[in-house]
Amino acid sequence: MLEDGQYRRLKERARRQGKSLGQVVRDLLSQGLDTNDDNRGSSDLWAIVGLGQGDGAAVSEDPDRYLYGPRP
Repeated sequence: MLEDGQYRRLKERARRQGKSLGQVVRDLLSQGLDTNDDNRGSSDLWAIVGLGQGDGAAVSEDPDRYLYGPRP
């Protein structure tokens, strides 16, 4: 669940780095976790809470819409 601007920036970064979008997200997530590990411990899952803030939509109710867009 990314905001439109976040998605565009990630896609551009992936293009520039010659990586997939997923790899860029994983790299950024790892960097964020490594930074938080210095302060909170490596097993603290709370470090990733809020990284994927969305618009509050209930994705679990219609996941295909969020993965593939509205049906034609």
